[in-house]
Amino acid sequence: MQGYILKNRSRFLIAGVAAGFLATMPGVFAQTTSSTNAADAGPSVSVLLTRQNERTRLLEEDLRELRGIVETDLRALKMQITQLSNNASSDETTTSAEIRDLRDQIERLADAVAMASRRMERTLEVTSDMEFRLLRMEKRLQTLMNFGGDELASAAVQEDTIAAGESADVSMSRDADTGEVTWQVSEDELNAQLAAADAAGATGNNEAAAADNASDTAVADAADAAGATAEVAVPTGPEVLPEGNPEEQYSFALGKAMQNELEIAEAAFTEFRVLNPGDEREADALFWLGRIQYLRKEYERAAITFSEFSRIYPDDARIGDTTLLIAESVSKFAPPEQACAIYRELPNLVAAPTDQFTAKLAALSEAASCDN
Repeated sequence: MQGYILKNRSRFLIAGVAAGFLATMPGVFAQTTSSTNAADAGPSVSVLLTRQNERTRLLEEDLRELRGIVETDLRALKMQITQLSNNASSDETTTSAEIRDLRDQIERLADAVAMASRRMERTLEVTSDMEFRLLRMEKRLQTLMNFGGDELASAAVQEDTIAAGESADVSMSRDADTGEVTWQVSEDELNAQLAAADAAGATGNNEAAAADNASDTAVADAADAAGATAEVAVPTGPEVLPEGNPEEQYSFALGKAMQNELEIAEAAFTEFRVLNPGDEREADALFWLGRIQYLRKEYERAAITFSEFSRIYPDDARIGDTTLLIAESVSKFAPPEQACAIYRELPNLVAAPTDQFTAKLAALSEAASCDN
């Protein structure tokens, strides 16, 4: 727009100069003609004509100079107009490109914000659900941990614990191909310790000892017969658990554990696994069975139960907890040599051991004076 105005002004200036020049030319020509006609008029007329010719010459020079200035300025104006036009086009192109790029960035940012918002909402939902689950589990675990007090220790039934004396030699091995965990107890050592326990409990009276042996034999025979019957017989219905679906039976067993009825809870979880093989709650039942056995100080049973859990459910989220419970159970009954061997094998059961897992296992190893 400025270039257009400058261009019009230059045109008006040239037109004005040309009009003034044309207006003066007739008078000059007329004076020249009159001076020719009056050449003989006298000296005064000659002087007047000379002055007039000088003025005409000066005017022509001024006009030529003015014309040159106007042409120079006009060319400069044209160049400036062209340059401004090019700059305006270039600036417009650059500005348009920047605006498009900015618009694209804003759209991408809006998409990223929307995606982040959706992820945040999902994260909040998961966090809320996890908080609820953790609070519920914390309450239940706190109740279960309270079961390990003096009252439980005095009321616990120690049917399967070994009497006074050194513990039987225990070892654990894990098949690298199948992941199966195997526990082994030396039969000779176990029999020797049982014999020592029986000898320590004798009163010295031969008749009483004979009566005790006869009673033990009868009990053993009855136990063997019951075991054989249990192996052959197929359960026709629940004995401890109530009639109902697996979820109701699982809730019953867990409720007994929460009510500190650990003996019934252990029997209920054991029966649940027999009656509902393959149920989605079977892993939970096996986990709580091991926990209850540990709380009842049935450490050998607890270690075997947790080892079975690790073998059947190696990808379960609780594998780290069950592996630590194996270590703690072993520390309660196994000699240091066997315990140290087991401690060295346990990290192989956990894909990614946590710092807490490593620290706890190191503390147990140190307590058993294991060699690193």
